[in-house]
Amino acid sequence: MDYSKFDITDLIKDERFKSWVVNPTPEKDFYWESWLKNHPEKTEELATAKDFILSLNFQTHNVSEGRRKNLYENILRDSKKENNKVKNINQSAFSARISKYAAVLLPLILVGVFLFFYIRMNMAPVNKEIVWITKETQKGEKLNLKLADGSTVKLNSESKITFPEKFGNTREIALEGEAFFQVTRFESPRPFIVKTGDISTKVLGTSFNIDYQNNNQSVQVAVVTGKVAVEDKISATEVTLLPFEYVSFDQDGVVKGNYDFETILGWKDNILVLESAGLEEISKKLSCWFGYDFEIDPDLKVARKFSGKFKDKSLIEVLEGISYASNIDFEIDKKNNKVFIISKNN
Repeated sequence: MDYSKFDITDLIKDERFKSWVVNPTPEKDFYWESWLKNHPEKTEELATAKDFILSLNFQTHNVSEGRRKNLYENILRDSKKENNKVKNINQSAFSARISKYAAVLLPLILVGVFLFFYIRMNMAPVNKEIVWITKETQKGEKLNLKLADGSTVKLNSESKITFPEKFGNTREIALEGEAFFQVTRFESPRPFIVKTGDISTKVLGTSFNIDYQNNNQSVQVAVVTGKVAVEDKISATEVTLLPFEYVSFDQDGVVKGNYDFETILGWKDNILVLESAGLEEISKKLSCWFGYDFEIDPDLKVARKFSGKFKDKSLIEVLEGISYASNIDFEIDKKNNKVFIISKNN
């Protein structure tokens, strides 16, 4: 449909245009906003037609005093044009009918405009501010989320995500901690952007993991499917990732390579992976995973590192596995949610 030749009256009559005005969707918004960018000379006509349709549907959209004046003047100007056309048509039976319809419609249009102005002047302005939602997880807690565009997020323990209640042409969220994303893809490009400090991760439709530790300013992005662009605004560095590739940004620089699936993504499938980890690292990981506070006996000296994978295991089962392979023992205080790591000789 060549809308570039449409005037205000044509737009008001067009079903596709009316459908967008009365029942907007992200896809319809994208079409008409893109069309308007290509035909900026139609901005005023499109806005006038849109406001008129809203007036007849009694929608609560905010129209400024200037818009009201322009709307009224444009409709009167179009009505005068229509009357001049009617005067120049031959006095046939067909032209008589057209004149009759114009005579009936014009008063209705003017009444509609009057009602629209009256309702708008007596209604409170609509709050169009973006509504932001924040979700947080505590120690030992994971959370599954579904966003407005159909994308899903699994939030790891001790993490926070902030996202709008509804997305526009750009889907932008903020993350602290770790999360796994499965992003819905649209035919019309609507970038999905995850901001983690100074790092932005941009995709269209893919699945990937982000781990952002604000305390040591490190960001790690790992891609499962699709293609991802990761940008560091400070250093103006951009890295493109394909499936099973990862990139890490920290104080030591940028590292890109391939990753082990369970090591990076095992957490989302409830697989706890320990890889050459010392006792301090293990305690922090188990504290986040199970929600317990750990205290290590200051006299306990353990030099060795631990490695292992635990799928769907309880805290006791994990601790027993570590204890079996070392000289450490443990005590669990369920009442105070604490775990004491001690020597087996105690």
